[in-house]
Amino acid sequence: MGHRPPIGAIGLTLSALAPDGQAEFDGAVFEVRAQGGRNIDLRRRVIVTGFDPWLLLVREATPAEVAVNPLPSPPAVREVTPEEVVAATTDPPPPRSTVPGLPPRRQQSLTSNSSN
Repeated sequence: MGHRPPIGAIGLTLSALAPDGQAEFDGAVFEVRAQGGRNIDLRRRVIVTGFDPWLLLVREATPAEVAVNPLPSPPAVREVTPEEVVAATTDPPPPRSTVPGLPPRRQQSLTSNSSN
């Protein structure tokens, strides 16, 4: 399973747990199982209560547990300027030494003749 969150870590369900599903802990996604076979809805905060060889065992976190160990804030989003959008989506102009529609070999002969 690699680096797994410790018991008591707070995560967020990425799917409904019925009782198995997925949850995110500190940016990593793990397969989880709701303790006691309970169902837990999507986008609910859960706390790690134990480990199975292949899964994290979780239960829904109480408001007090979430207050002590809140989820990290998402990264700040900045607005993109119209110029940045154009720069990211516009193809650069072709090099000056090319003629549209000519095969590359003919392009080479044109550029080598023009330098003589």
